[in-house]
Amino acid sequence: MSGLWIDMNEPDGFCAGRCNDTWNPTDPYNVPPYTPGKDKLYVHTLSMTDIFGPTTLYNAHSMYGHMETIATMEAMHSIRGKRSLVLTRSTFSGTGHYGSHWLGDNVATFEHLAWSISGMLMFQFFGIPLVGADICGFQQDTTEELCARWALLGAFYPFS
Repeated sequence: MSGLWIDMNEPDGFCAGRCNDTWNPTDPYNVPPYTPGKDKLYVHTLSMTDIFGPTTLYNAHSMYGHMETIATMEAMHSIRGKRSLVLTRSTFSGTGHYGSHWLGDNVATFEHLAWSISGMLMFQFFGIPLVGADICGFQQDTTEELCARWALLGAFYPFS
């Protein structure tokens, strides 16, 4: 095995916050003033107040995938004795030294095809040069035209 794909490498509880009665959805860490995306920060993850090593998940959430990538690359190196390919979805600035990035589940639309270009360019700024996307889309059914155009664009992706 010369490579490993780490998918779904964010802390996830598959429920809104804690999966028990002690979780507090009004805690300011679980409902911060800004959240990326349309969902609340606590949806489909663990409670932001959970202890994660020496700190809370709120402070360490974005580092989780980065640290997992480092550990995976070190394990692969100890097994194989040489550098391997580690492809990960969850990254942080500097992860490019240890692994490559996959943009995550996209939708089979021309809009997502266009977004893949800016997504890959942004990751160059983050120090992750080897980036790829699901060609033809992942969610929803694709069309022959969309898939053909995405395959043409994919020829210019750093990783496809």
